[in-house]
Amino acid sequence: AAPVPPNPDPMRVEQYPFDSFGKIQIEDAKARLDNFSIQLLNENEGRRDYRGFIIVYGGKSSYAREPELVAECYRGYLVKHRHAEPESIVAVAGGYKEEFSVELYFVPINAYPPVLLPTVSPKKVQILEGRFKACS
Repeated sequence: AAPVPPNPDPMRVEQYPFDSFGKIQIEDAKARLDNFSIQLLNENEGRRDYRGFIIVYGGKSSYAREPELVAECYRGYLVKHRHAEPESIVAVAGGYKEEFSVELYFVPINAYPPVLLPTVSPKKVQILEGRFKACS
């Protein structure tokens, strides 16, 4: 589950979708993450009002821990290569959907995080054989 900030405003459930995509080449994903990072910097210019959320859903056929590994990879890329502040980027595995997908959101610091909306039970996921490399 996505972390809830300390003392969230109980009436503030805001989220601003930025982008979403399926399985794409890592270079294309990095380009989208770059745009996400730039927009987050612009939104927080001179202050820190927003956090960026990366939610990764595995597909009905997924490697073991694929959503978690991709979420960690994408967050790591933004922190290490785009110098995003670690506390400003939250990456979570959202469970499973029919197809692999990534959703990017901006959320005010004191608002509740985006709701995770998996549509496929983990029991119905076909776990693929082999080792998954998230950042390649």
